[in-house]
Amino acid sequence: MTPFEESIRQRMQDLGIGSWSKLQQQAGMGRRSLDNVRQGHLQSLKLSQLHSLAAALGWSLEQLLFRFHLIHPEDPSLAHEDQQFHGLTQKSSPAAHDYLQQQTFQQLQTLLTQYPTARHMADANPQLPARNLTALFRSLDQLLHTWGIEAIGSPWEQVAFDPALHHPDTTDLGLGETVYIRFVGYRKGTTILSPAKVSRTLPKGYP
Repeated sequence: MTPFEESIRQRMQDLGIGSWSKLQQQAGMGRRSLDNVRQGHLQSLKLSQLHSLAAALGWSLEQLLFRFHLIHPEDPSLAHEDQQFHGLTQKSSPAAHDYLQQQTFQQLQTLLTQYPTARHMADANPQLPARNLTALFRSLDQLLHTWGIEAIGSPWEQVAFDPALHHPDTTDLGLGETVYIRFVGYRKGTTILSPAKVSRTLPKGYP
């Protein structure tokens, strides 16, 4: 039995949850997700699953993340559980906030990577049906702005290749070589969340 499993089992006993299948039912989780929880692999769960699991166990999301060592109180000398949770709530909210942002970004990454290029193509060619769909994604721009996440480049922009910012479609690109951005990347401050995908040539159908 893993330490994570023992911690959860003790909490289940305190709450009168008699079996793992009962917890699975209350949290609305699949068997594989529950197995990941028992092994301490919360990183593999979706944000909605983390919220549901925390609620089933009567914990806040921060308490759940703390239990699984995904966030830590700034003061390691806190001796009692109540003090730890109080310190966690007061001091470690930024850590929990950053963790949840990362989890959400990973879930949205494919959409966020492809959407700017689709929008640019729709603007360049109004006959494309996709033009009617771009308004549905405007909330993503606001979400990224709120999180302080910035795009790396813009679709089809001509830039100098920088391996720190760009992911090439070939292995022979040299530093500073002229390339075109096929799909934008994203960064938060100095942290590169996903590099922009670049190529020497423009995509077919470029006006």
